[in-house]
Amino acid sequence: MNRSVPSSNGSSSPKPARSRLPSFEREPAPRKLSAAQCSRRLRTISSNAKPSGSSSAQPPPSDRTRTKSTTKAPPRSRPTEQEPVTPSTAPALSLKEAIALKRAEAKKALAAQKSTAMHVSSAGIEDASPSTWGAATADDDDLGRLSVRETIERARSSGSLNIASRDLPCLPSALFEIHLSVTPEKLSSVPEEPPLPEKPSRRVTSNSTTWYDQQDLTFLRARNNQIVEIQHEISLFGSLKTIDLQHNRLVSLPESFADLTSLVNLDLSHNALTSLPTLFFALPSLSVLDISHNSLTTLPFNMPFDPAKKTPAPSRRSSDFYSAPEIVRATRPLPHLTSLDASHNKIVASAIHSHGIPQDLKTFNLTYNPLADVAELLTSLSAVTQLVELRMSKCDIDDTSFPTSLLSSPANARPFPKLAVLDLEETRVTKESVSGAFSAVAQTIDFEASINDPRTVPAGTLAVAVGKRIVREAWEIEAERHAQRLLEKRSGANLRAASAASAAPPPPPQPVVKEQWEIDAEQGLLSEGAQRRARAEAAQRAADDVAVAASATDAPQALDRYWDARSLTLTFPPSTSRSVRPGASASSKDPLPRATLPLALIAPQSFADTLRVLDLRGRRAEPAFVLPEGDDYGPLLPQLETLNLEGCALSNAVPGAEAAEGGTLRVLARLFPSLRNLELAYNNLTGAALAREVLEELVFASEANGGGARRAGLRRLCLCGNKIGELDGLRELAQAVFGAEGGDRDECRNRWTLEELDVRENSIAALAGELGLLPLDIFLVDGNLFRVPPRRVWEREGTKGLLTWLRGRLGN
Repeated sequence: MNRSVPSSNGSSSPKPARSRLPSFEREPAPRKLSAAQCSRRLRTISSNAKPSGSSSAQPPPSDRTRTKSTTKAPPRSRPTEQEPVTPSTAPALSLKEAIALKRAEAKKALAAQKSTAMHVSSAGIEDASPSTWGAATADDDDLGRLSVRETIERARSSGSLNIASRDLPCLPSALFEIHLSVTPEKLSSVPEEPPLPEKPSRRVTSNSTTWYDQQDLTFLRARNNQIVEIQHEISLFGSLKTIDLQHNRLVSLPESFADLTSLVNLDLSHNALTSLPTLFFALPSLSVLDISHNSLTTLPFNMPFDPAKKTPAPSRRSSDFYSAPEIVRATRPLPHLTSLDASHNKIVASAIHSHGIPQDLKTFNLTYNPLADVAELLTSLSAVTQLVELRMSKCDIDDTSFPTSLLSSPANARPFPKLAVLDLEETRVTKESVSGAFSAVAQTIDFEASINDPRTVPAGTLAVAVGKRIVREAWEIEAERHAQRLLEKRSGANLRAASAASAAPPPPPQPVVKEQWEIDAEQGLLSEGAQRRARAEAAQRAADDVAVAASATDAPQALDRYWDARSLTLTFPPSTSRSVRPGASASSKDPLPRATLPLALIAPQSFADTLRVLDLRGRRAEPAFVLPEGDDYGPLLPQLETLNLEGCALSNAVPGAEAAEGGTLRVLARLFPSLRNLELAYNNLTGAALAREVLEELVFASEANGGGARRAGLRRLCLCGNKIGELDGLRELAQAVFGAEGGDRDECRNRWTLEELDVRENSIAALAGELGLLPLDIFLVDGNLFRVPPRRVWEREGTKGLLTWLRGRLGN
């Protein structure tokens, strides 16, 4: 219902009933947004937000300039490029924690903008912006995580608390109040903590965990916060085993921190620590300690055990905590410590208590410290029997720390018994000084082995890295590991073969008598349908044998369908397929033998003298050559130029040609004198098939002499995907022909015909420098085991660059 309000000129105009707020038009009720819509709106606002101290901050809009608000989200703008740079040394965060960090930064920018743009005047609600209706509280989490208080509540039943990436200035007092019913003292650096909700949400209630279900806190993760100080009441959590406080702003720890005697894993990296508590190195159970990226200047292992210093009083006061358990400390420095990372600090070697080094230490990292003279430290570390990895790269160390008498102490008869990795990269230490100083160790010193992982170092070897850091690509590391596994497999096979040869011959096996139903089950003939199919296949095989026997008269008609007169090509189907003659029934099979190369069937054909391309791909059912009777491997198919035997399961010697010296390749060279292209990809050939004499017959042209046929010489040889492990025959040929001097070399170069050689996807472990002498146009070597030369040599410069690089190795 509207009512008329008289205007100044006496006229009346309709006004809405709710006219008490003249500065506002009627707004639709704010609607609930989904989580995805809230996230999109938050990203849009955060990308457009400006710092509160910026000079470009706009004043709050007045009621005269305020426009009508809408329920539509503002247009999405491109995010700014001013994102915080994460240090390269920061550990990888989980996806949830990374998103939480980005959202926290967006919230900060949004809060700064609101504090500048929203000023409620003394007029009351008239000047308030309607955009604040239904705004999120400070404890809401954009990732759907529980609030801090709810997370602390739930930790009572699990014993594990994760409050990482919450922008906390200190550990919440609610942690001590909820778990211990103790109110901690206020910290001098954090006089006022950010308030937490008094009551948890309806998902978790304060009575959700009963007293008999409550667990002692054993895991605490508070990384990626703004914590500057820890309450001394932290010692009351005596069951804590793991504490993660990395990426905070800690300058020191309370003395009571050393009362956490159950602590096993402690991460204090990426803080600003300048010292550690007095009794810190008396923790009895600590196993893994990370104090990297701090400002420490000393490692006082013996400080808790120094009789000249008075031991401080226990941090737990019995008058306040009469039921607190007794604190049992270690009698020697960190007796169970196995891993210590003290890299990126300001530690000098003279400030390390070398006589108090933990004796169970396996990994010790002092990278990026101004160590200076480390001779005394190395002498003490040589007596640590469990030490496996010692890293001191990027430190101020030179040869004066490595005298020849470094490890010659008679008290230490066996220095560094288990040391596998010594990292001295990017220091001024030389190989000669390390070799002389470590001559007393039992291990073999290797300056070329990888130091990335001690597990990859062979047993009895000490991998040492000096000088500049060598960065290897991932494929080089994988190739090295593959070669190592292959070598271990071959050595194991050789040992098994040797042991089998030396063992006594086993007794002959007794024949196993099987019943008929067992034989039928093995052959799959238990059903009546399977038996019918078996009988039909047997009858078909008999018919095939009869057809093959009659192939001498029926062969011309049988092979016509495979012959292409236009391209002079004969293409046989793969042996796994069953081809049917045109117009024949499905049960009539071709009289084509299953052998890979049935020359006895091809040679009598009328087109045999003009055949130029023979395609036999995939004929692997019976890898054999069927030659005409009485053939002594003389020339056949005189015009054949291209032979394709890809995927035929051929080995160095095939049935039907066993008597030929040199194996498969020599038989092919003698049978087909005009052959120019030979495709032998994806077979079972090894390096032994590429003997020098065989290659000479394949790749050198020759004139007819002594009644023999003229040889054209191969132009292309494809051996991709075989089992070739070395190219010794090709190396000998290159060295003897192209590395020699005199007229014979010029004559051989004139007869050389090979232009393309493909040895990809084999097991070649090394490329000899002599291969660079070969006059090849295309040399394909991808997919092998060798690491030198690196892949970029031929990827950037092709075959020419690869051959040039190999020739350059001859001078070395």
